[in-house]
Amino acid sequence: MARDFVRAREWFERSAAAGNSTAMNNLGLLFLNAQGVAQDYGKAREWFERGVAANDNASMNHLGWIYQNGFGIPEDLVKAREWYEKAAVAGNVNGMNNLGWLLYNGRGGPVDLVKAREWFEKSVAAGNGVGLLYYGYMHQAGRGVPRDHTRARELFEQ
Repeated sequence: MARDFVRAREWFERSAAAGNSTAMNNLGLLFLNAQGVAQDYGKAREWFERGVAANDNASMNHLGWIYQNGFGIPEDLVKAREWYEKAAVAGNVNGMNNLGWLLYNGRGGPVDLVKAREWFEKSVAAGNGVGLLYYGYMHQAGRGVPRDHTRARELFEQ
């Protein structure tokens, strides 16, 4: 089935105009990824900001992604960490993983293996595969948890 991003955009715009925060986030993704529109990081950020104003936690995570990668703005890992934390606290598992990864690697602030572990555990509890992978890395390396290759393998297999 072919994807019709132009038509999707029309429906997302209608829904966003009615206040649907998920549609706002989806419009941001269309502009971020050049799907049915010319790539425009500024418009992507504007749509994510509208989504945030409507309490969309995926938009919070995507703003973190924009700051982490410097899409249309200077890279700012401190702001990325802040947005990921807002997304994570609001229950977004991608935000949990992204925040955990920055904490684990000391990007945008100091290394904090305790908090990284906590966010990866919350992601795992939500059944997220990326969280399982990252938590497995912690066990494999013995960073923030005792080194346990058996546990790491169990997490990787899940």
